[in-house]
Amino acid sequence: MTTTPNGAESGEGSKRPALREVRFPGYQVYVQARAAANNAIMALLAGSHLAAHTLLLTEGSTRPLDELFPAVPHIRRFNLITEEARKLLVDAEDHLGAVTVPYALSIHEAFVMNSIAMMKDADIALKTHKKKISPWNMHEIVFESLDLQPPALTLEIFHLLRCMRNCQIHGGGVASEDLETAISSLSTHAKERWEGLCWRSVDAIVRDGRVTFGTGEIFAAFSITQDLGREVNGALVSGLGTSYWAKIVVEDYVSGTNRTRNSDMWMWGLRNFAPIKYSIFQLSNDELADAARALGRWTRTDNVGPRIRGKRSVYRKPHGEETQPDQFRSSSHGNGPGT
Repeated sequence: MTTTPNGAESGEGSKRPALREVRFPGYQVYVQARAAANNAIMALLAGSHLAAHTLLLTEGSTRPLDELFPAVPHIRRFNLITEEARKLLVDAEDHLGAVTVPYALSIHEAFVMNSIAMMKDADIALKTHKKKISPWNMHEIVFESLDLQPPALTLEIFHLLRCMRNCQIHGGGVASEDLETAISSLSTHAKERWEGLCWRSVDAIVRDGRVTFGTGEIFAAFSITQDLGREVNGALVSGLGTSYWAKIVVEDYVSGTNRTRNSDMWMWGLRNFAPIKYSIFQLSNDELADAARALGRWTRTDNVGPRIRGKRSVYRKPHGEETQPDQFRSSSHGNGPGT
């Protein structure tokens, strides 16, 4: 077993992806979307139980909820007596599970498809085996195309959740043959992980010919997609090459800087930015400059030397009036204050 420069382990004919996340813009969007969805679902899950607990205060009442809580928005759409309302709120987590799994998987699938688009942009030959790229094979295409070992155990759980989602969305909740196959083919370790995530056996997924969801599937969907997102991130870090990542760094920097293009300050800012978010690539000044030129973000042909940080001088205005130093005032390339 050997170790690649980025810290990934490699075996015979295969390697593991880098273990360190790189928060490039596309991944950051995914992380934020996933976190927003997770927070919203947890709020709904906790909120349903909070509401059910609150209704204990009105236990035994025969008055409808809109009379008891007239200030609550949309209460008339849920205009039941206390006991009926509490039962629905307690049972809401099963329906919430059926909603959450497709939601979490869709966010993740969008990220993986965007990652495949990055691979195409980096001129990586996709090993699709003449199959259409879809959720059932997208992870395998990513790892195989980058000559990396896929996270088999995590993918087993993902495909089980995917089959459950398909039954719910496309089959009206009726268990499909694909789902039955996914359940029966799970490895022992995958079954153990499933039970640890969902607090129930895989044998309980199908009941009376229908797929069932619960609170466990909510946690499993977010946990598995988080793990796979990190694995795909690591695969891109390991497989796309530093010249491609240098371009990502430049575009990321451009999206957030207000420094004047082609100025010394612009290039110095890029050099300072790269090690902050992308230190794993150890990009040289020349690699950054070449990437900026390739993208049309830098058109100067001369080299910018290192920034010399000396003592801050005091700039004297006319008539001898002293003021605070303007460190950007002197520049052969037109740098101005605030660039």
